[in-house]
Amino acid sequence: MAVRDVEFISIEGRRFTKRKEVMGQVKIDTNSTVTSVSEVGAKEADVDFRLAISYGSLGMLKIEGRLIFEGDAAALAREWRDKHSMPTEMANEIHTSILHACIPETVLLAKGLGLPPPIPLPKVNIQEQKKGTAPSNMEVA
Repeated sequence: MAVRDVEFISIEGRRFTKRKEVMGQVKIDTNSTVTSVSEVGAKEADVDFRLAISYGSLGMLKIEGRLIFEGDAAALAREWRDKHSMPTEMANEIHTSILHACIPETVLLAKGLGLPPPIPLPKVNIQEQKKGTAPSNMEVA
């Protein structure tokens, strides 16, 4: 199973408040949704999706797109048609691919709109070195 050719159809971002307005702590909700699945071959299916990020009354980001799923396309399309769901393993791969493709775009969009990034940024905590201990060679990836 593989996901390839992720393409964006629309990208939307809105800030509902002025930048100088202080909102306090903001809850960020991320929702990845598959909107349709269609079989295009024995081993390929088109999957349409939407990623929505809500900042409550502060703003929102939305990306709609399409990807090609390679694998058991017949089983994927059949379960989508019959139950409006996907086999768990396929759903995990598809939603992970959606997030991997969209989150970097939403980080840039959020920055441009003055919204917090939709992912937690790593925090560095360097502690003072005690006498008599070897210095640590910390690497941050």
